Amino acid sequence: MAQLYLEDGIKQLVSEFIAAGCPSVREQTIEERRQGYINSTILAGEIEEVFEVQPVSIDGVELTLFKPSAAKDLPVVIYYHGGCFVSGG
Repeated sequence: MAQLYLEDGIKQLVSEFIAAGCPSVREQTIEERRQGYINSTILAGEIEEVFEVQPVSIDGVELTLFKPSAAKDLPVVIYYHGGCFVSGG
């Protein structure tokens, strides 16, 4: 079996998953993985309505803008996706 090299924080998270008896993603279908991901997000809180969702491309970088209301000059949060997370929708 190939040796996996993980960043320390991810390595700890994977170890905790294994210790908790979470199923290996290697033994699940993508549908099972997605359902597990969806089930885990229920703990994150209630879904909030969004006023506007707008796809934007800037210099070849694809972005999605989520605007919570019609108000102007709102604060901004930039979220960088971790990549390689294929279980979500």
